[in-house]
Amino acid sequence: MTQTKSASRLDRAVDRYEKAIAAIETPATDKSEELVLDVLTARNAVQAALEDKSQPNPGRLIRAVKELDARLKKQTNYINQVIKLADWQPILNPPQKEWWWLLDPITPKPFRDSFDWLWRAFSLVVLTASLVFIGDISTRLLSGGPDIAGVFGVIVPTVLTLLAGQGALTQNGREGIEYVLTSFKVDKSWWDELICLVAGLLLGSLILCWFSMPRIADHYIKLGHEAYDAGQFIVAENNYNRAIKLNPKNTEVYYALGVLYQGLPDYDKAIEHYKIAWKGNQIKAADELASLYFKQQNYQQADEWLKLALEPPMILFAHDKPSQISAEEFKTLSRLGLLNPQKFRQLKDLASLDDRQFAAIKDQATLNKKQFEVLIGLASFYLKKKKYYDSERTLFPGFALAKNDKNKQATIQAYQAWIELKQARYSDAETLLRNAISLNHQLASAHCLLAQVFEKQNKQNDAQKSWEQCIQYARRSNQDEHTWIGLATKSLKSKGKAQ
Repeated sequence: MTQTKSASRLDRAVDRYEKAIAAIETPATDKSEELVLDVLTARNAVQAALEDKSQPNPGRLIRAVKELDARLKKQTNYINQVIKLADWQPILNPPQKEWWWLLDPITPKPFRDSFDWLWRAFSLVVLTASLVFIGDISTRLLSGGPDIAGVFGVIVPTVLTLLAGQGALTQNGREGIEYVLTSFKVDKSWWDELICLVAGLLLGSLILCWFSMPRIADHYIKLGHEAYDAGQFIVAENNYNRAIKLNPKNTEVYYALGVLYQGLPDYDKAIEHYKIAWKGNQIKAADELASLYFKQQNYQQADEWLKLALEPPMILFAHDKPSQISAEEFKTLSRLGLLNPQKFRQLKDLASLDDRQFAAIKDQATLNKKQFEVLIGLASFYLKKKKYYDSERTLFPGFALAKNDKNKQATIQAYQAWIELKQARYSDAETLLRNAISLNHQLASAHCLLAQVFEKQNKQNDAQKSWEQCIQYARRSNQDEHTWIGLATKSLKSKGKAQ
């Protein structure tokens, strides 16, 4: 009896449902609000019968319900013309499963909706690219330890990308986005395009951030300089290393690290960073390298780096006006600042410059303090090793480049005279020493060496005067001058006894 009653209930409900649908499908029928409500309530009865679990429902009736539901959905436009389902929903408060009370009018999809798959695919590609950029940006910003700016700069785009990715790639995410878009009453046909636009804007902001890395690196370089000046070397090192991560092409920071390590002192690290700086157009790094190698008594390397620092400007002094230089030499001169690459970018050789321009460029070539110290140190080393050619070669560019500093020129000429003295060319040595004294009368080395030249020439009176001036100006703190003071004292005592 229970089975018959249950089957009869569903059978009667299906029969009523079928008749109600037929009533609104019949063109001659007076289509009214009551007919529509009859269909919807009949569907309610069917659902109630289906949910009666006391006995299984016959398969034929379930198939019949499916077919009748399909017929009902075809009448969606008609139903929404007769009654406004939205007005009945607050009264009945139907759950989501009672879909027949929630039917929306069937409207033709816009043509652009046929491209929704393309928008979704493009969103996926854009979000994947965003994650790649975030990975690179976060690695750079957080290198050397996190700080507030770095953490904030990573968290915000990462969260936005993950939210967008969840929305595009997961069901829960899409439902969340749909809820937001529905709340803002955005037309559903535009949802895929809008999601793609947001993903594109996010990627664009990440690309902009990525291209801003060099400017952010400049900020950290500035912080590094400030920390270095304050004696906070660890902070300075961290900021410099972070700047390298942000912009490895900025060679200024490699030079700054070289200076930092040189001051610690950690010469190996200093040399390593100076070499990178040199490769990246930091020409002054060659001076530091020459000086460091000289301090380490690695004279061969000191000589090589001094040549790199001095040879390019010496192109200008090789001839009055060289007719041609190589492209590499021209590039090097531009790097040194002797040529303005913007002003002279069309030039391929110095012959293209007029005399005024050439003279102006030539005047810019100078010998700085660090170069001068290494130059003199190497010349002295080679001289004492009796490598007179190497000593002369080292001194050769110095005199021309020190044209604006008489004291440097005087010292260079004194060393050139010392080389002549060692090779018994006394007349040439005397000429050079007199020139040196005319440039700097208080130059002790010139007087001490000139006294030795006079003794070799048997000019004892002249030698005595020069030894007296040698003692007057020489410093015992200088090893060579300390030796010469001893020679001067011995010579003067000997001459006093003879008299």
